[in-house]
Amino acid sequence: MTANIFYFKNVAFVVVQVYQMFYDGFSGQSLFDSLLYTLYNLTFTFLPPLIFGMTEQHLSANDLLRRPYLYRLMSQSSNLRCWYILLWVIDGCWHGSVVYFVCYYVLCGGMLYSDATFFQSGVSYSAVDFELFGNAIFIYLVVTCIMHNIVLSRHLNLILVVGLFLTGVVNLAIMFFYQSIATPSSRIYMNYVYLGSCPVFWLCLPLVTVLALLPDILWRISSDAWWDYQIALSGVKRMREKRSRKAWRQFVGRRNSSD
Repeated sequence: MTANIFYFKNVAFVVVQVYQMFYDGFSGQSLFDSLLYTLYNLTFTFLPPLIFGMTEQHLSANDLLRRPYLYRLMSQSSNLRCWYILLWVIDGCWHGSVVYFVCYYVLCGGMLYSDATFFQSGVSYSAVDFELFGNAIFIYLVVTCIMHNIVLSRHLNLILVVGLFLTGVVNLAIMFFYQSIATPSSRIYMNYVYLGSCPVFWLCLPLVTVLALLPDILWRISSDAWWDYQIALSGVKRMREKRSRKAWRQFVGRRNSSD
């Protein structure tokens, strides 16, 4: 499962840049600051999948103790099958598409409406430019990837919650420190302060999160229903096997006694 999460988040990260290539004439213009390319997998989205992989319990310990035959369902490595990995890739494409086009049409107007504005002291009009557009996409990607781990988790524990909290706090501190020491000519200079003062940015955050995670929520609901059905079905099969063995033993016992 952890490997699939890494596929998902990296596909989403690449998809937004592929879309941008069509709008900048394949000029190779970078959507993000160079540091963000390094920190995306190094600090922003590394810890939550790692903790998820170490602490996640697909089935509770009590269920496994009461029904040890459920290990048969868990030992088939279905998470590494091609069709399942393809679903994660498609999910990453969906996340990247939602993040990019919501930012494009809502923050930047989609070349049909005026750009969103933010409040800046001493300036009468401040619009979202290309640098703010790229940083907004990056923030939404990180938030949806972290929320994606929460939606998938069937075993929310203290380690996972602390890991998510530390991921947010540490990376927020890193980016605010980086933008504060950047020169005014840098593309990331005070960008997060400007985004924080943009009302449309905050309105887009729940919109992006809900739209991006909607397939994951539906998948989680269907997956839980499927596992409940499989657990019940396995119990029925187990009872039938016991009855069959018991009937066979009784039959053999009667044959031996008659002989």
